[in-house]
Amino acid sequence: MDAIAESYEPLDKVYQEEFATLESEVGERNKALPLLPLSSEPSKELTNTAIDTFSSNNSVSTAQQVANPTILKRIWQSITGRK
Repeated sequence: MDAIAESYEPLDKVYQEEFATLESEVGERNKALPLLPLSSEPSKELTNTAIDTFSSNNSVSTAQQVANPTILKRIWQSITGRK
């Protein structure tokens, strides 16, 4: 998602803010454990969200609607394998 977000400034800003929040929360809960490496394989949800966003007539609005903490938390959970 980082690579996709980097190519689109509004999405990148939201993504980086939410990612930092999630990363800090995970770090607080698991101080004794190192962070797991991020997967380089895209999930179906990520792929579908990217397609929907970039196919939309108003991609900024679509990115704002889909790039909410709930979706980002679910993506983070799928990456880390935690619920």
